[in-house]
Amino acid sequence: MICSIFLFFQFNTALAGSMSPESEMSPDPNQSSVEYIKGVNYFSGSSSVMSIDLISAWGCSIQKLNSENVYVSGHTNSYSTADTVKLTLNLQRWNGSSWVNVISRSYTDYNIKMVSGGFAYTVASYNTYRVYSTHTVEENGQVEIKSATSKGIYLP
Repeated sequence: MICSIFLFFQFNTALAGSMSPESEMSPDPNQSSVEYIKGVNYFSGSSSVMSIDLISAWGCSIQKLNSENVYVSGHTNSYSTADTVKLTLNLQRWNGSSWVNVISRSYTDYNIKMVSGGFAYTVASYNTYRVYSTHTVEENGQVEIKSATSKGIYLP
């Protein structure tokens, strides 16, 4: 058991160290207009607490509504009713060298298993946008935090 926890910790530590939101590759402007990424499968899986397992599912998405608007959404699910479940969605724009935050929205609820949220936002054309999200569950003094990142979408 100790060996498997150590290997899990080493694997996730290596992932977390190599996948910060600021250090990812530049976006591909030819990607599709709708991207949904579950945190465990794409540039995430990092967790602030390795010895507990409170978050059952998490993810974020970005959808192009038209040439001026995108819809940003996400969800955080816990295995059981938790004291606090929180989702933070950060809409980001590629400035040519790094991702910069455009707007951030948080959704928090108490004594619940799931929080979801989303919002439409007017963006500038000729830019690439993505969503970076954080997901937090607190239960009996224990806290688990995970993150997810959508693929970028280009708005011509």
